[in-house]
Amino acid sequence: MKAKKDISFLRLFWIIFLISIALLLVYLYKLYTDGLLIKRLLQTASNIEKMIKKNPIIFWGVISYIVVFYIGYYFGKKR
Repeated sequence: MKAKKDISFLRLFWIIFLISIALLLVYLYKLYTDGLLIKRLLQTASNIEKMIKKNPIIFWGVISYIVVFYIGYYFGKKR
């Protein structure tokens, strides 16, 4: 009798990530074929702009998070 292999959390996360990317691409293609892609992108950008104007701390937090981890990646890669 064969032993059942355990699926690691990382592999499960990777599979879910790939499926979600595929679904996003299908959704974007559907919007493109319906002629609504540009309208939705502009609407999303407008909503993000309103959110940043309402609470700029969120925007600066995300930007600083990206910068800090990029610097860590850059110096970690040098080693």
